[in-house]
Amino acid sequence: MAIPGQTPLDIWSAWLVNAAGIRGDWTRFLIERWAKDVRALSRMATCALPIDFAMIEADVAREMFSDYMNLARRLFGELDPELADSALAVA
Repeated sequence: MAIPGQTPLDIWSAWLVNAAGIRGDWTRFLIERWAKDVRALSRMATCALPIDFAMIEADVAREMFSDYMNLARRLFGELDPELADSALAVA
């Protein structure tokens, strides 16, 4: 669907800018997530009891879910704010 007043080149340029931003967000997310996972593994290695391990595992799962939801909200928000709202409503 064409947007009045914009050429195909304008639309393509805007898409490329968004795609580059998304790639940068995704790369930062992966680096941060990897660092958190390494810290969690380090914490798990010091556990003396299975319950301690399970508690750390639950904290990691909760944090991971939150991180992925925040990333999805940010990426969908860049594409379409209404899509971001509906994605959050599903979660």
